[in-house]
Amino acid sequence: MANLKSLAKDTAIYGLSSIIGRFLNYLLVPLYTAKISAASGGYGVITNMYAYTALLLVILTYGMETTFFRFVNKEGENSEKVYHTVLSMVGFTSLLFIALVFLFITPLSDAMGYADHPAYVWTMFVTVAIDAFQCIPFAYLRYKKRPLKFAAFKLLFIGLNIALNLVYYVIMDGHDVGYAFYINLVCTASITFCFYKELKEGFMGEKCSWSECKVLVRKMMGYSWPILVLGIAGILNQTADKILFPYIYEKGDAHAQLGIYGAASKIAMIMAMITQAFRYAYEPFVFGKAKDKDNRQTYASAMKYFVIFTLLGQAAAGMLILSFFSRTADTSRAKAWAACILLGAAALGDIGQLFPDTDERYAGADSLKLLSAVCAHLRSHGWEIVNTDATIVAQRP
Repeated sequence: MANLKSLAKDTAIYGLSSIIGRFLNYLLVPLYTAKISAASGGYGVITNMYAYTALLLVILTYGMETTFFRFVNKEGENSEKVYHTVLSMVGFTSLLFIALVFLFITPLSDAMGYADHPAYVWTMFVTVAIDAFQCIPFAYLRYKKRPLKFAAFKLLFIGLNIALNLVYYVIMDGHDVGYAFYINLVCTASITFCFYKELKEGFMGEKCSWSECKVLVRKMMGYSWPILVLGIAGILNQTADKILFPYIYEKGDAHAQLGIYGAASKIAMIMAMITQAFRYAYEPFVFGKAKDKDNRQTYASAMKYFVIFTLLGQAAAGMLILSFFSRTADTSRAKAWAACILLGAAALGDIGQLFPDTDERYAGADSLKLLSAVCAHLRSHGWEIVNTDATIVAQRP
């Protein structure tokens, strides 16, 4: 139980930096959408670029965070040599990536649709390379059980990022989407200097010989590549839509529509924050307890409580969202949401597939009739509505 209490405490601290940080960062969404017009597609550009950087972050770390915890806790491995090797590997590949970006910036920006704004591409790609490198010192802080310092650095980045965005977009009344990227680069680079102690320990500490290094790197890469494959699959599940949208949307306002979609989908950050907070605490915990005799029981108990907590969190978030829409949306929108939920529960697509907005027959259609049609569609596929949870909002006549 003491182990679980320690895990819960670390999760709470990591969660504080993750949840508060992301919530504060989420406040930039209304700022960007207010200062960058939807018609310009500016927020669509932000959504698209951040989708690319999320994918690249997984590729540039190539599973080395988890690999670091595996080998630094492995019996017979020198923790200082492991940290130095991982830090050097990710540092080298990040520098190589930056060099390749500048070497091929013209064809790269053309392929991504930013031929007129190559600075957007190199700014964010340099930023993600620095982010990838910082992942290792952050992992080192988790290994050393320094959650408060970890949280302080995360919150410092968020605070600095928000402050500079407010200065440009509010005080200076700026409207250039590029400054969102430039500010991110400045903040990310600035945080690197906060890792002076951790970087000194990594680069100036005990190093392995060339022959030892080759053996260690080979073992690490053998362990990390499956993590990389699974990481790419997982992140594509979250970002592929935002990356592909400008390529498959046929009309000329692709970035404008992507901006609207990206802002709306931000609500999904709730579950991502809970999972990330747990992962930050769980990775060093699980490898640190690998040698304990009762480790399987400890892992099972930790995962049980995590699943319970996340299910409760998801249910609470869902109720809050539905409660918000029931109070703020008109009845036609509420019926549309009900139709979407029913179709989703039966895995029968979404309301846009049944009643596409390109079909003039559904222009101004009665939402109650559409909801009835959805119910009929469910019955035709062998489904029946057994019970529903509903909030009734009534007005006095």
